[in-house]
Amino acid sequence: MKTMRMQAALRPAVLGMLVALAGCGGGGQTDSPISGRLMDGYIKGGLVCLDVNANLRCDTGEPATLSASGGEFTLHPVKGTSLAGLLLVAEIGASAEDSDAPGQPMAATRMLGLAEKPAVVSPLTTVVVSMVRAGDSVGQAEARARELLALPAAFDFAADYIAARDTDTHALAQALNTVATTVVGNATINTAGFLDAVSAVKDSLRGSDAELQAALSRFLDKDDVLVGDFDGTTPTFGAIGGATASVAAAPAGGSGSALQLVRSAGSESFAGLAIDLATGVSGSQYYTVSARVHVEAQAAGKPVNLKLESADGSAQSDELPSREAVVTGWQTLTWIFNTSPGRSYNKLIVLPNVGTAGAGETYTLDDITLHKAWVLANFDAFTSGFFGSIGSAAVTTDAAPAGGTGSALKVVKNASDTWAGAVVNLDAPLRNATAYTVTARVWSPAAGVPMTLRLANFNDDSQSVQANAKETVVQGWQTLTWEFTGATDWWWLEKMFFQPADGQPGSGEIYFIDDIKVLTSAVQLANFDTVVPSWFGGSGSAVITSEAGPEGGSGHAMKVVKNASDTWAGAAINLDWTIKGATSYTLTARVHSPVAGAPMVLKLVNMNDDTQSVQAVSKEVVAAGWQTLTWELGNAQDGWWLNKLYFQPDDGVAGTGQAYYIDDIVQLTR
Repeated sequence: MKTMRMQAALRPAVLGMLVALAGCGGGGQTDSPISGRLMDGYIKGGLVCLDVNANLRCDTGEPATLSASGGEFTLHPVKGTSLAGLLLVAEIGASAEDSDAPGQPMAATRMLGLAEKPAVVSPLTTVVVSMVRAGDSVGQAEARARELLALPAAFDFAADYIAARDTDTHALAQALNTVATTVVGNATINTAGFLDAVSAVKDSLRGSDAELQAALSRFLDKDDVLVGDFDGTTPTFGAIGGATASVAAAPAGGSGSALQLVRSAGSESFAGLAIDLATGVSGSQYYTVSARVHVEAQAAGKPVNLKLESADGSAQSDELPSREAVVTGWQTLTWIFNTSPGRSYNKLIVLPNVGTAGAGETYTLDDITLHKAWVLANFDAFTSGFFGSIGSAAVTTDAAPAGGTGSALKVVKNASDTWAGAVVNLDAPLRNATAYTVTARVWSPAAGVPMTLRLANFNDDSQSVQANAKETVVQGWQTLTWEFTGATDWWWLEKMFFQPADGQPGSGEIYFIDDIKVLTSAVQLANFDTVVPSWFGGSGSAVITSEAGPEGGSGHAMKVVKNASDTWAGAAINLDWTIKGATSYTLTARVHSPVAGAPMVLKLVNMNDDTQSVQAVSKEVVAAGWQTLTWELGNAQDGWWLNKLYFQPDDGVAGTGQAYYIDDIVQLTR
């Protein structure tokens, strides 16, 4: 495929605002330099530019400079430039330095300011600009930002809060910068997504760092992320390959505004659309994208392909056609991605009728949603190709009872078969893992009944795992969770059995199941009972055995006695499963520590090449006793083969005979 060239696109509301501002008697026209400060603390070495082409990036030819040690910057625009509606963009990376942390490289982030109010460019002005880009006037945006951030009614966003020794505002700016580094990083800022994140964590902005990180984690871990409905939420987008894209009124049958893509006559065979994801997505194996799509008769029957891509194009998912055949008019299309775990994606690439030059076809997209899970079925937009009954049950789709939404799968459990229920064929198999977590909304007519879910291969029932719901069942609606273990990574699990009140004969009771999702898939690396590594032993002076763990554990665990001398002593495990194919990995394990606060290090290496190595300290503060710890290991290369694991308890501290235990070591692949 030829290199894709993106053409910047702006929301009509924003374009209208720029035109209106530019037409206000020539206000803002300048023959003078633009000066101000770049701040969180004072930031030295940040690239600041006048964003003449309004693409929220610093491009060649735009007035630009690096900020000085006190954050000072001066730009020299072309004489006669009207500043009305223009923005200042600050691109900040590891070469920049924050006076809050002298000598330390900064995490990548972006900040925005108004060219007509250049005195300060900060995380606070980034909130104001984000609101302006959503259609507010500057005055409205400042008022709304004060309300959102709980600032005084007279607060001046152009004030130097450091010079004024305003410690509350300084701390707020630091918190907002944490939000930006987390959800934006080095990508072009999606102002709608940034505002979504700030709104979601606003109650934690003045809390501890741990509270803010927890709130950000909750925001980023949302199962469903609205990419764009083009009314309240409009992402940054651009046309590709000679197509044109704009926000316009939805065709008949739609509602409000929608995103219109025209593959102009003579446009390239890859003409399409790129849409920025507000926060980026990562850490998952499964993503499902859904969108309402309208096509005209000339485009019916022709595929609409989609792929996920990183900002720099280095990470790309498979390019997939929609699961549904494209028809004339409106319909919901869906795409399911089984990606390399650990990859990060920042864009959706939409490629209608790829491989054929444009002929003037028009596509309209609305309500684009990314589901950070594999949606198996919700019996509305996502309906399995086949579902039916097992035993004497009667199975249909029907309107969900009060408290549910749309349609759900209705299971009537009649007399006789205690195991009767429903079977649902999966449109794509669960595979490449040894453990899965599945959730579903279930309506039960009675409390306390067992709810069993089973996953199996079509043709080989020995490839099968089943589990009971973790939660105690209540009467009415609730979300139930099933954790499946004991699968083999080469199994293909292609159908699901739902057996309500399993083991009990039916008498006409009615159950409903809806919103069935795969939340996680994982590889169980070791549990020292059913999954025992082929070799494990000590590193340094540690003594390693497998034995029953302390109270609160289950079965056997690996015991690590850390004797004197080696501060790095611990355990080494040869993995029978090679960890590969990504640049970051998440591992969890149950760990028993005799003391609180001991740093727990996990390291993955290639047993034949120690330069292929990543390590991390557990995210959690260690408590005395059992707890589940998490390690996020980044900076790998996707060509590395990591097949040896080192566990280094109380790393950096000489041992005195303390005993640590590790069990249930799992690699999360979602």
